[in-house]
Amino acid sequence: MRTARQELDKDIVTVELDRFDAKSAPALAQVVNKMYDRDIQRVDVFPGYEYAISEGLLHVSSHYWATVNFVTPRFNEGVPKKLSLGALGPDEIELDVKYVKYVGLNFIDITISLGVVGDGSQLGLKCTGIVRRVGSAVEHVKPGDKALAFSCGSFRTRIIISERICFKIDEKYSLESAITIPYAYTTAI
Repeated sequence: MRTARQELDKDIVTVELDRFDAKSAPALAQVVNKMYDRDIQRVDVFPGYEYAISEGLLHVSSHYWATVNFVTPRFNEGVPKKLSLGALGPDEIELDVKYVKYVGLNFIDITISLGVVGDGSQLGLKCTGIVRRVGSAVEHVKPGDKALAFSCGSFRTRIIISERICFKIDEKYSLESAITIPYAYTTAI
């Protein structure tokens, strides 16, 4: 129903009933009246489209924005935490979790987020960050270098990529400005 509501741009309401009886009828009438009043008054507020009636009580879904810090439990404050990802391949580079600062948002990312192609794990085609680790055969970057990477799915906090798609950023460029170079360059070509 959510898909039909979105694609058809219609006010489709779903009401889930535990049972249809005299106890649930007033709550169901409340939903119908709310939608009728909204149509008459042309109210431009989000009306709510999903309801559940259980034991004669009307339930609506409510959503609120919260920061990650608000909803994440805090254990052992001040104790450093480390996630070990294992050994790198000889030609792999890891960009650090704290320093993947900028990810380019492009038209393909919009089509992925709309579900036209791919899935959410493929968001982001390029990013900048600080090199955390390098494989034994990597020579053109070292830990601590600023780097630009091309990687499908770079909307992450840490990525491991091949050295062939990772490039050292000249010191004169910030991570922010370096992220703009690839598409400007390829457009010019």
